[in-house]
Amino acid sequence: MNRWLVTIIAGSLLAGLSWFAYDLFFAPKKETLYSATYRIRVTEDTSRKSQVTGNPVAATVQLIANRLTAAMYKHSISAVANTEEGGTLFDVRISNLDDSSRIKEWLTSRGLLQFREMYTPQEILPAINLADSILQAENAGSEEINTADTVAAISPEVKALLDSMNFSEQQELQRSKGISSLLQVSYSPAELGVVKIKDTARLGELFRRKELIYSLPSDAQYCFGKTFRGPSESGEQQLGFYFIRTRGHEKAVIENEDIASATGSFKNGKPVVTMEFTEAGTYAWGNLTENNIGKPIAMLFDNFLLTAPAPQQRLGSTSMITGDFTVNETQELALLISGAALPADVTILSAEIRKEQAPQSKKLLVSLLAFVIGAAATFFILNSLKST
Repeated sequence: MNRWLVTIIAGSLLAGLSWFAYDLFFAPKKETLYSATYRIRVTEDTSRKSQVTGNPVAATVQLIANRLTAAMYKHSISAVANTEEGGTLFDVRISNLDDSSRIKEWLTSRGLLQFREMYTPQEILPAINLADSILQAENAGSEEINTADTVAAISPEVKALLDSMNFSEQQELQRSKGISSLLQVSYSPAELGVVKIKDTARLGELFRRKELIYSLPSDAQYCFGKTFRGPSESGEQQLGFYFIRTRGHEKAVIENEDIASATGSFKNGKPVVTMEFTEAGTYAWGNLTENNIGKPIAMLFDNFLLTAPAPQQRLGSTSMITGDFTVNETQELALLISGAALPADVTILSAEIRKEQAPQSKKLLVSLLAFVIGAAATFFILNSLKST
């Protein structure tokens, strides 16, 4: 057989073997990657006092691009059209996604970090109890209860049970309209109580009633946040319920512009976010901690309380956000609070997500190299045999 033909066959066989062996022995463990196109609507919020100068819509798009770049996603953003609602449509194209579910945070989260003083349960609970008594008295005295005011209607099974107990549906609706039926008071240093996630909308509606608004201090503002009490006895997830002290200011004592850098790190083996303050932020943080020694301070992200430390002394240029975080959560949080908060609202209108094909360039290169080595070795061996 022609030695050139043998050389080519031998090189091809070795190249074929390397092609199949690459995935088993040489290729790194592959992760499923995605590419996606998101249609978003960016709408200016005139009530939002932005710290970003210029056009709020353009600034928002640039901040989203900065987030994606910092997260090392390949992306492009292009304007599509203006809408009748006043917003502007954009297409955001992203490739090399390892987890498409995380992109919603990058695109829509305002990313507003705030440090605020808090009301303790002892300070706020008497006013809430008084308002709750007024609400229950009004409900008991009303002849009709509008079932549309409740979030969930009573099921036929529950109604039958109530009837068998001589407990009317109207009485159950009256009871369910009180704060005490939704909020389990905990009397912790910062947390007023816990509420089931499914009941947060109903509780928020109650705290927008004029009876409660007039009973509470004028600068008291409620918020939900993490709780460390775990799920309820029935296994349902719960959130903590807190009151922050605004002192009449929409802007908090410390916000994003006061953070020089934020990184994910570890403390006692648990993921945390470590923040370095700017010079102005260090001064503000020192005063805030000095004026609230032994009292909880709220660290809020998009009006959701992450943690509420109680400083024991004036603190300096660094701080940590601790909690029940995963490593990915601390990295995402650090990235979001490192930049400015979005000055406009972002809504995802549609998403088209596709699996990406893994690149074959390295695999092809290894196969070509195997062909050259196999062919050269075969040619050398055949030449050696011929000469002997």
